[in-house]
Amino acid sequence: MGTGRGMRSQQPSQGPGQQTSRRQTSERGRQQPSRKSSQAPEDVRIDQLEKRMENLENQLKKIGDALEDLKEGERNETG
Repeated sequence: MGTGRGMRSQQPSQGPGQQTSRRQTSERGRQQPSRKSSQAPEDVRIDQLEKRMENLENQLKKIGDALEDLKEGERNETG
């Protein structure tokens, strides 16, 4: 269980949870205009997860479309 992607080692040094959330919001507010400037690790992770979600949503749409095409094909064959 030693591979926690560094999250466990960071949390004790950050202190209470309120402190980290306040820091995140202030950093995110500064960074919004220029996305590529020095991002906090949390923000980079969030961006990666958002991209991943978009990819998965696109894949789901493609699968849904393919299913619709299959259903149409079945209807045409039986009808």
